[in-house]
Amino acid sequence: MTSQKVTRTETVADERMYKAAQSQAKKETAYVESYRNLATIRESFDELSGLIKTKARLESEKAEFQTKIQQLQSRGVDQNMEQVLVDLRQVKSENAQLEKDLAKAAKKKKKKSKEKAAESED
Repeated sequence: MTSQKVTRTETVADERMYKAAQSQAKKETAYVESYRNLATIRESFDELSGLIKTKARLESEKAEFQTKIQQLQSRGVDQNMEQVLVDLRQVKSENAQLEKDLAKAAKKKKKKSKEKAAESED
């Protein structure tokens, strides 16, 4: 059954039960109770329908994410990330060595400057 057909059927049933409950309310409370039950069923149906739509949307999103994951894995992103991390460690190590070399060179330059200053004083 389509949603539109369910809505039309529910509308017809609602109208009939409301009229019957209105005309027979004093004689038989079953009509009133039936109308209340119909309203409860309608609310439950609407809630269930919303939950089904939400579930369908979430399943669709899940499938999209799984597809993206597979695409990334097929590109070798995992391997690329490992290589990037290895390269990063190597660059950090080289930077540390360069800093040490610069510090040594600065000390040598300072020492030579002091020696030249001492020679020029003599």
